[in-house]
Amino acid sequence: MELKNEQQEALEKWISDGLSLSSIQVQLNEKFSLSLTYMEVRFLVDDLNLILQDKPELSDAVPNENLGSENQIAPGDSDNAAEDLGGGGDDFGSSLIVEVDRLMKPGAVVSGTVKFSDGVNSSWSIDQFGRLELNPSQEGYQPSAEDLQAFQKELQSALQKHGM
Repeated sequence: MELKNEQQEALEKWISDGLSLSSIQVQLNEKFSLSLTYMEVRFLVDDLNLILQDKPELSDAVPNENLGSENQIAPGDSDNAAEDLGGGGDDFGSSLIVEVDRLMKPGAVVSGTVKFSDGVNSSWSIDQFGRLELNPSQEGYQPSAEDLQAFQKELQSALQKHGM
């Protein structure tokens, strides 16, 4: 995707201000009427070689690379046909587990499961248009904003491990 100079400057400012990808997604839609998926925004930021800034209040949090292996699930420990890909924590202090299915759901480019920090499981899938669908095991369940951000980060990491 090609951005106009004004749009690219605004994007660079939002990144330097420490906005999250989801906030940037909203800003692009509101300011420039660009309707992009979360993943498209992530790829756009990567294509422009921009580096996301940590928010100041999160600077005391433990980064992912410092988490011990005791927070990871060993591959093969899962009862379902999914590949375990992480979790164990994030910058928000919650622990969630994102798994990618070995056999994708019909109509999905990629699918899997997530266990949120409060223990609620949800299946997820991304269709050919990049739309994310969450199907929680509890009817009417809404994950916290922190869990959603952590899920997006873990999902991105899991998909990168699969070359997506």
